Amino acid sequence: MSEETVIGRFKLMALPSGKQESGSGDVVTTDNEEATFCTQCISLLTATEKDFDTASARYNVPIDVASEDFKGRVKLGCRLCILLDKWLEASPKDTPNSPCLCRVRNATATGDSTSEQTGDYMLEFDIRFYGGNVSTVLRLTSHHDTPIMPQQQNETPDSPPTASLAASSTASSSCLELIEWWINDCNLNHKLCCFRRDLSTSWLPTRLIFLGDGVNEFPKICPREEIPQGKRYNTLSHRWGPNMFSLLRSNLGALQQSLPLDQLPATYLDAMEVSRRMGVEYLWIDSICIIQDSRPDWRLESAAMGLVYKHAWCCVAATACQQAGILINRPPIATRCTIKPSGDNPKIAAGTYHLFPREKDTWDNGIRNSPLSRRGWVTQERLLSPRIIHFGERQMLWECQERQACETFAETVHSREIREYKLNYPASISWPKMLSGLAPSSYYTYWQDIITDYNLCQLTIPSDRLDAIAGVAKDIQKTLDSRYLAGIWEKHICADLLWSNKSSHGVAYHGDNFGTRNIEYQAPSWSWASFNGAPWWMTSSFGRQNYVAQYVRGAVVEMQPGSLGQVKSGFIHLRGSLINHGLTIQNLIDQAPPRIPSCTRIDYYNYEMNLDTNPEEDPRLRGIDRSSAVYILPIMVEGMRGESDACLLGSSAARNIAIIRRFSEGLFTSNPAMFALLLLRTGYGEFQRLGRLVLREDTYVYAILKYVSVLNSNEYLERHTDYLYTIGVV
Repeated sequence: MSEETVIGRFKLMALPSGKQESGSGDVVTTDNEEATFCTQCISLLTATEKDFDTASARYNVPIDVASEDFKGRVKLGCRLCILLDKWLEASPKDTPNSPCLCRVRNATATGDSTSEQTGDYMLEFDIRFYGGNVSTVLRLTSHHDTPIMPQQQNETPDSPPTASLAASSTASSSCLELIEWWINDCNLNHKLCCFRRDLSTSWLPTRLIFLGDGVNEFPKICPREEIPQGKRYNTLSHRWGPNMFSLLRSNLGALQQSLPLDQLPATYLDAMEVSRRMGVEYLWIDSICIIQDSRPDWRLESAAMGLVYKHAWCCVAATACQQAGILINRPPIATRCTIKPSGDNPKIAAGTYHLFPREKDTWDNGIRNSPLSRRGWVTQERLLSPRIIHFGERQMLWECQERQACETFAETVHSREIREYKLNYPASISWPKMLSGLAPSSYYTYWQDIITDYNLCQLTIPSDRLDAIAGVAKDIQKTLDSRYLAGIWEKHICADLLWSNKSSHGVAYHGDNFGTRNIEYQAPSWSWASFNGAPWWMTSSFGRQNYVAQYVRGAVVEMQPGSLGQVKSGFIHLRGSLINHGLTIQNLIDQAPPRIPSCTRIDYYNYEMNLDTNPEEDPRLRGIDRSSAVYILPIMVEGMRGESDACLLGSSAARNIAIIRRFSEGLFTSNPAMFALLLLRTGYGEFQRLGRLVLREDTYVYAILKYVSVLNSNEYLERHTDYLYTIGVV
């Protein structure tokens, strides 16, 4: 009996062994009925070294994808032709029906690092369209009997199961077996993951869903007090939809008796089933475990959100965000076949092969660019969860402290792919590993990178901006031993204040790329959390950094004390020199870019004025006199000659003003730079941030610093010299 296979929109019958159709679209199979290929593709699979071009180590076969011959081979069931046709159908091209050249590269023969490290044999198929569009499309990889990695524990097989590649549903036993293999191998063999294993039984959330067995015991909400000590729980990471089923004050009692399964989204039900298959009895889902119409309960639980994910056994992520759930039908990822190569080709090992489309951005599309990863709360969910199983659009993917894998590379993502996809902290949740190997100074850089990526995501409620990253902040705070002021670290505050709107990077004035602010208060103006946009910090490239402003004191009032989340108010006091040189709010509105009077020309590389928001639309500026002065507060300068370390942050006030004077007198290198804040005075010695100013080249820097101002008594909180004052920023 021939076997039925479904790939995309095609339903195929694998031809019996040895059967050959004559005429156009000839089909030849190998000795296994799972492998059905046309003569043209067989020549690709069995090419010997003598067939390869010596210069490129490739074997070329022209394929006219618009021809009736190619379409006939697809209809007759050639696995490789079908994969190519399926890829063409899903990947729009400038000339989708043009002929192409299919070229196979012998990876082993050319010393490919992937095959050397994994023991797999790999062929790559480069599809070159005659119109000039080039893309690597298909890959053949074999799985040998020899273990890829040495066996470390007898309880776990060395290599992961590969049957899920041919599965037409993520609910299949082969997919769930792969999940079980990832979990068991992680639990038994990963030292970093084992380090966090005890966390999964040491703390429990306020409420969890007891899953039952789905037959005699049905799911219900259980308060922490009723859960036996040492029980594990999973979490669900998902994207909210309209009319989401929720826990309310009115239905809390009823849901503690049983959950109405017929009202739950498919994703919830599937996450329950996956958790049961893992042997986990409890599950945490935000909409069911937090009382959604109780602000006090939400504040309390949101403050503990980081702990919820950090102490979970595994996070089940609905990464593709499909309404049908996570256990769904799908086209098989690959076609399995057994190939016996011709005897004169020693480079191709006999064995089971999988043909599957190779997408250059499998990892990015599967996780980083997925609908779920655009949700703001997911940043800390991924960073803090000990392990995650992603149910992506095309395949399942795995992340833990020591492994990043997917169904097509179930053991690990190959080294070349790591290089291609530039996996770093957002793509790998090796959070403890990352923290344990860093000098404290590097934590600030990682924090800034995290915040930039985090703010590219979406939050339904803008005031959640600090709450949704508080769990990560608490983890970092333990190492930094620094106060956390509305997203800014006190010990690094002068550098942290120099953020700008990421969308404005590299332009002198960003016009349409403004961030926005809400009428409701979110954070002090000096915090990145005060505006809706992605902050970005410039990495120094011009030389030594010298801070010419000093942090004096600061404080924030949090909605939930100790949560590191939403704040009611906040201030900082800075000591420095202010420049009031004729720049006004009206200038910011009328000019693009706004021109500082002493800067007679604008060089877009050396002059960057990055406003946080559009002054005409910022609710904080409503009713402000447009002739109000915009002050410049230098924070950091670069390019100084021969000055000692005493000029760094923490030096005397006299030293800091001396640095500015040295700048204005031309006693610096030929490439000086100044990083400053743009401020608007809103009260007695009180200011609000408007943006950031970066000036490079002596023409700009000297022209500005010559105008360090003597302030009136209502413009400062404390006077130190004629040019040095303490001001407040709120």
